[in-house]
Amino acid sequence: MGNNRRKKDRRQSLRAAVVNTAWFVRRTWIWMLLPVVLAAAGYGFYRGYWFIHTTEYFRIDGIDVTGCKRSRPHEIIELSGVKKGESIFDKDIKVMADLVYAHPWVAGVKVSRKLPRTILIEVAEREPAVLVAMQAVYMADRDGRVFKRVVSHDDVRLPVVTGISRDDYLNAEERSRSLIRTAIDLADEFARQKVGKEISEIRVDPVEGCTVFTADRAMEVRFGRGRFAERTALLRDVLFESARRGWQPAAIHLDNDFRTDWVAVRLQ
Repeated sequence: MGNNRRKKDRRQSLRAAVVNTAWFVRRTWIWMLLPVVLAAAGYGFYRGYWFIHTTEYFRIDGIDVTGCKRSRPHEIIELSGVKKGESIFDKDIKVMADLVYAHPWVAGVKVSRKLPRTILIEVAEREPAVLVAMQAVYMADRDGRVFKRVVSHDDVRLPVVTGISRDDYLNAEERSRSLIRTAIDLADEFARQKVGKEISEIRVDPVEGCTVFTADRAMEVRFGRGRFAERTALLRDVLFESARRGWQPAAIHLDNDFRTDWVAVRLQ
């Protein structure tokens, strides 16, 4: 019986040794094959990267720019840095969008790839609301942001905001933009109530408020601060009565904050 037990123990030891050997061989093969697999994968990735960046199939042959009204497509393409003949994957579309955004007319931009060979650039342009005279004359959008200097070929006819210097805008931009937005609100009220006078200039002052100068006969209208809807309606009544009586006002003062129904008129 003792012999049988010893034989059984030897068989178990032999079986354990075989299992351990197989496990060791398997692990050895795995570690031996791992570098080969990684090298093959790396080589495959390199060849794939090299292929898509060098093959003629992905060479850019079209650059489509949409949304241009005042900006020019060739300006947008030049800013983007993209060129025909380059691989469509060589360009970072986010970097391209940032470069195009530097154009003064561009308020927003989206750049995308249309495989296999076309770059799409979609721009949204700023809309000028007023002009701002600060040494030179600039355009400003409805948020009061000055974005472009007016040049000879710019076809814009808008009220000119005065009373803000270039140093004012650079050193106190938010306050200056608030004054510009106030001038835009007043111009909007003029248009909404159809006053019948074209605004040439809106002078803004943080203390005295807004003063309008009309294009015809350069009539001066002092609005003061706020109450633009009420005061514009009052202006319409004054202009109607003046026309009925044959008067030609040179200046109309609507800026009495204590007696809002009082109007001072100076005739020509």
